[in-house]
Amino acid sequence: MMVCTLQALFHRHKQVRIAVVVAVCNTAVKLLSGFSTPALAKANVTSVVHEETVDLTVMTFNIRLGGGVVSFDQTAETIRTAGADIVGIQEPGGNLAALAQKLGFYYAEGHNIMSRFPIINAHQREYVYIEVRPGKVVAMSNVHLSAYPYGPYDIRDGKSVHDVLSNEKKYHMAEMKSRFEVLPNLASRGLSVFLTGDFNVPSHLDWTNATKSNHYGVSIQWPVSAKLQQLNFRDSYREIRPNPVTHPANTWTPGENGQIGTNEVHDRIDFVYASGPSTTLGSKIVGENGPYSDIVLAPWPSDHRAIVSTFRAQLAPTPDLPNGATICTDKPAYAQEETVLVTYTSASVSKDWIGIYQEGIIPGIGNPSIVWKYASEGQPPNGTISFDSLSLSAGTYDAILLADDGYTELARTTFTIGSNAGR
Repeated sequence: MMVCTLQALFHRHKQVRIAVVVAVCNTAVKLLSGFSTPALAKANVTSVVHEETVDLTVMTFNIRLGGGVVSFDQTAETIRTAGADIVGIQEPGGNLAALAQKLGFYYAEGHNIMSRFPIINAHQREYVYIEVRPGKVVAMSNVHLSAYPYGPYDIRDGKSVHDVLSNEKKYHMAEMKSRFEVLPNLASRGLSVFLTGDFNVPSHLDWTNATKSNHYGVSIQWPVSAKLQQLNFRDSYREIRPNPVTHPANTWTPGENGQIGTNEVHDRIDFVYASGPSTTLGSKIVGENGPYSDIVLAPWPSDHRAIVSTFRAQLAPTPDLPNGATICTDKPAYAQEETVLVTYTSASVSKDWIGIYQEGIIPGIGNPSIVWKYASEGQPPNGTISFDSLSLSAGTYDAILLADDGYTELARTTFTIGSNAGR
């Protein structure tokens, strides 16, 4: 018999809301704490009825190598001072949970999103839902695209626009492909959708004919921002400050401790985009004491400036959710010489992993697994992985599916090891 456990977890400081149902694998139905049991995902849902609007402040913030290079406390203070409700973090460096704890925020590892409101796992790698009111949500996505090849540096160093755009197609456009496909569908169904990130590519709204003198004599139709505009995503900062000549709004870079290389290229590469039924009310640069910053913190803790935008957003009922992640063992008990077969479903990103723990242990930096493997060693998003039980002494263990090289628990199941257990 295969025993499966399905979980929905929501993190806030030291509290965890958990809904668990045990079922036969592939027939489990997910329960959400505080909600009625949803039906399975409906492919034919085309719209939702809005009953509420709310003002939300959304922030994108590359905190630089975990946020502690200058001061971890100052990194938290930056978010607090900006008044952010929802934050897309880049370069969390394993510190997302600690940062959320300082702010009293919920968090979603794997997505690197924090929120003062509960986060609902949509079981999609591209986005989560933010539960702003009970049963009412917006959708949130966050990205950190490849740093190299970096187009502005290549233009500076003499590469052609053609070569730079070829790299953009090969790298950044490919990295955004699934979001280009998935996020507009959410907006078309009537959800307010927000997309934050360190895109490591400028905007076509900035490299215009009017700004050629600042951009090595060229204007470029940067394809990521152009595609997002085509898909009805709004660049919130440019909605409020449409003139790139008077408001270049460079987020890269204030330098390291104020030290900036003489050959550095300054640009706006951090963005807060919005789509669906929301209106942009304001957008500001958060940074050091200088000409680009609307909100100033000193010392400034990052080598990126942050963007914080405020929206009046319509809320949508929580969409029906698909079955969540499951994990199963092929037997409830094993002898010590037997192989433990662990089957999982809905591993949503390439670095989801399975750890074996003593029963009841909460995974974390201070509670390492006894043995572990990446789920991708099977057949993601569903597969089977084997563990050698000889490495485990007699006792009771949990096999736990965890998200994206972090400690967000997706599902767990319990099994025992004993000298006669499998006979």
